[in-house]
Amino acid sequence: MNKIIITIDGKVATGKTTISEEIAKKLNASCLFSGKLYRLFTLYLFKKYKTQENVKNNFKKEFQTVKFIFKDDNFFISNFTYEEKELFSQLVMKHIDFVAHTKEVREFLNNYFRRIVNETNNNFIVEGRDAGTIIFPNADFKFFLEVSDEVAAKRRKLQLNKISEEKTIEDIKNDNLKRNNSDSKEVSIVADDAFKVDTTFLSKEEVVLKIMKLIEESRIKNEK
Repeated sequence: MNKIIITIDGKVATGKTTISEEIAKKLNASCLFSGKLYRLFTLYLFKKYKTQENVKNNFKKEFQTVKFIFKDDNFFISNFTYEEKELFSQLVMKHIDFVAHTKEVREFLNNYFRRIVNETNNNFIVEGRDAGTIIFPNADFKFFLEVSDEVAAKRRKLQLNKISEEKTIEDIKNDNLKRNNSDSKEVSIVADDAFKVDTTFLSKEEVVLKIMKLIEESRIKNEK
C-alpha cells in the first residue's frame, strides 16, 4: 500500500489530538502535531528573549540556529528543557498568536513539517492549522472537526484542570472564540475538499469510527 497522508484540522477543543492518535494507531501511522511545535517554539523564544520586540528582532537568527528534534511523535528543541504544562502556561497563551501569525515563522515551520513527512516512508497523520490547505494541500484525506462553543469550553476546562490552570467556563469560551476568530481570519484552515465532522454529540470512539468509515468509502470510490 502506498504511503498515506491524512490531515486533521479543526476548531479549539474539538479533540484533534486525541482523534489523530487513535486514527494513527489504526493505520500504523506516525503523528505530527503542528500546534505543539508552535507552543514549544513560543515558550523557547519568550523564555530566551522575554519581549515581543526582542523575539521579532531575533527570528532570522533563530531560523538559522535553532535545532528541532522530532522523535516518537514528539517535538524537542536541542539544549532546551521544559515541563509539559508550560506549553499551556500564561506565557505561551499570551504570545502564541504573535508567533503563529508571523508569516516568516509559519513558512519556516511548515517547511520543517514537510521535511519530516517527506523524508520517511511512514503513513502520517498531520494535525493542526494549515495542515490540509498550506502544508499538505495534496493530502490523501482531509478532515475538519467542529464542536459547539459550550462543549468546547467544557472539554478545554477538563484539559486545563489537569495542569492546575483555574478558569471559568465563560472565560474559556471567550478564549476559544478569540482563537477561532483569529485563526479563521489570518490562517487558511478549511480545505475545500475536507470532510467536516461535528464532534459535539459524538464520543471519541464514534468520531474515530466515522472518520475510518469516510476513509474506506473514499478508497472504494476512488478504486472504481
